[in-house]
Amino acid sequence: MLWPTPILLWPYLSEVILLERNPLFGPRSRLTTRRRAEALHSGARGNLFARWMIALNVAAVLGGGFALLLWYIRGLAGGHWDFDPQFWTVLVPAAAWIVAAYFAVVRYLSYLDLRIRREGWEVELQIRAAAARLIDQRSAIRG
Repeated sequence: MLWPTPILLWPYLSEVILLERNPLFGPRSRLTTRRRAEALHSGARGNLFARWMIALNVAAVLGGGFALLLWYIRGLAGGHWDFDPQFWTVLVPAAAWIVAAYFAVVRYLSYLDLRIRREGWEVELQIRAAAARLIDQRSAIRG
C-alpha cells in the first residue's frame, strides 16, 4: 500500500514549520509541528481540495494567458508572430514564473485564511467571555 506523503495530508506544513517554529519532536504536553499541522488541517480536507482544484485551473488559464500576452507583445514589438523555440524556451517559462509568484502570495493568504477560520472563532469567544466578565465586575461594583 502506498502511503500519502505529509504534504498531501497537510498542505500547509511548510508554513507551519517556517512561521510557527514549533519543535519537531517533544513530549505529549508540548505542541509539536505534527500536532499543530494535524490541528490546523483537521476538518478542512474538502475545502483545501476544492481550493487546490480551483487554483490548478486558474493557474493553467493564467499561464496560457500570460504566455500568449508575451507572445503578442513580442509580435507587436519585433514582428515575430511564430511559435519558434524562443517562445517555448523564454516566454513560456517567464509566464510560468509570473504565475508562480502570484500563487506564492495566494498560498500564503490561503494559509492565513485557514488560520483565521480555525483560530479566529476561538479568539472571538475569549474576547466575548472577557467582555462579559468586565460587565459583571462593573455591575457588581455599582450595585
